[in-house]
Amino acid sequence: MNCSTQSTKIILFSKTIYNFANHAKDFLETILADEFLSDSLLKWELLQPRLKEWREEFPELRAPRRLLVERTLNLLGKQAIRNYVASVFILKLSDQLPKKSGDRLRIQPNDQVKFAIQAEQFVEHQGLPEAGLAFLAGYHFDLLRASLFIAKAPREALTFLDREWEDGLKRAHYASLLGTTTQSIAQGEWLFPVTMLIRLGRMLQVARSPKEQGSRSVSQWLKEQEKGWISPYLERAKENTLQEVSEVEWSALIVSVFELLPELSEALLLRERPYLLDSKNLKLLTLFEIIQQCDWNFPEPKREFRGNIPKNVRDQMQKKIRG
Repeated sequence: MNCSTQSTKIILFSKTIYNFANHAKDFLETILADEFLSDSLLKWELLQPRLKEWREEFPELRAPRRLLVERTLNLLGKQAIRNYVASVFILKLSDQLPKKSGDRLRIQPNDQVKFAIQAEQFVEHQGLPEAGLAFLAGYHFDLLRASLFIAKAPREALTFLDREWEDGLKRAHYASLLGTTTQSIAQGEWLFPVTMLIRLGRMLQVARSPKEQGSRSVSQWLKEQEKGWISPYLERAKENTLQEVSEVEWSALIVSVFELLPELSEALLLRERPYLLDSKNLKLLTLFEIIQQCDWNFPEPKREFRGNIPKNVRDQMQKKIRG
């Protein structure tokens, strides 16, 4: 999953492009300066009819590249540009870009960056304020899926990814709702993305320990937990005997490698070891208590949350989450 210089550039650009304070035209110089991005944009199959019309305005001359890119950016808008860049990198990472110069680029964001878009839409639908972070957090799952695909990971890992995604989305929602009932949470905007990103580690563990190796796989063990064969309170202890690195540590590693939300990599590690918080960051303790509540005791918490959340409020939140 090592990122090349070009890959890292695209990841960082996708982070910049998501800044809602900017307009689509502000990214013109950035895309023009990157030949790969501008070439890919002008090969996008969806845009070919409109690009043909623009080129016909210059019957005797070659249409200026800058003009075509500028018109395209103004036509698409900021969200579509972000989705385009994110999708192009997924295709690049999966080695699915056009092989011939004349081939058109088929970009379908709802497939290539489906987790990022689902996370953003979920947050917006629920009226939560973390839409930007939700997209980037969900994008990690798209990147991991592409990485597992190119690494020829076992089918079990790819199937498990979809199941864990749904579970992580519900837990992240629960964390955000808990946060709204607790006043003055430092870095409260981290609740949704950090709770969601914890699931990344499990997916990588499944990819590293498939059934084909002849031993009990991580996914088998997790299924046993769900059936109640293993006490959920022993989960962390059991995990450390099964794998040399815990799921949260793997999650932090993935977040660090992809460089989209590097500050959350440290937050993931502190979530597992909140006792490492120094005196300056003790204000983050409530944040990690809420995340642990959602990760360990979801959907029916068996122990009281340390924060001041009345039981009737918690019951209402759980009812809302279960639908």
